[in-house]
Amino acid sequence: MCKAIRFKLPENGILQINGDVIKELAMFKQIEQESTEAGGVILGRILKETNHLIIDELTIPFHSDIRKRFYFKRNKNSHQKIVDKRWSESNKTENYFGEWHTHAEDNPTPSVVDKNDWKRRMKNDKLFLPFLVSIIVGRKSIVVWITDKNEKIIKLEKINV
Repeated sequence: MCKAIRFKLPENGILQINGDVIKELAMFKQIEQESTEAGGVILGRILKETNHLIIDELTIPFHSDIRKRFYFKRNKNSHQKIVDKRWSESNKTENYFGEWHTHAEDNPTPSVVDKNDWKRRMKNDKLFLPFLVSIIVGRKSIVVWITDKNEKIIKLEKINV
């Protein structure tokens, strides 16, 4: 089993990506020259006692998604069905936190397209959190950003446990 990874949130919170999710993300790394981008939505919950965020699950690419070497577009309906189902099954505790996708680089950085998309989602999407969580999976690292209500994009620092 993979070990969970933790990141420091602004204002003393912690974002934890559980080990099973890390293992699933690693399956989509763009290692081969012909590997295409993958992506989906991030599902998680808030620990009320601490306000820490736990990412327990994510959606993986559907056949209806568009996957190219340097491009991923998810089919909104397919992924939204999973979000709605988890929300209902969890008694309204597990919900949409944001998006994840891969990059064909060792240590990923968001493109201008990524940043614009995150800002647009922050403005237009109905969010469970006061910010959007974005994960990019590179060949050697997984990097997490949040976009806040002022559309400021903040790279989260990994916490060594």
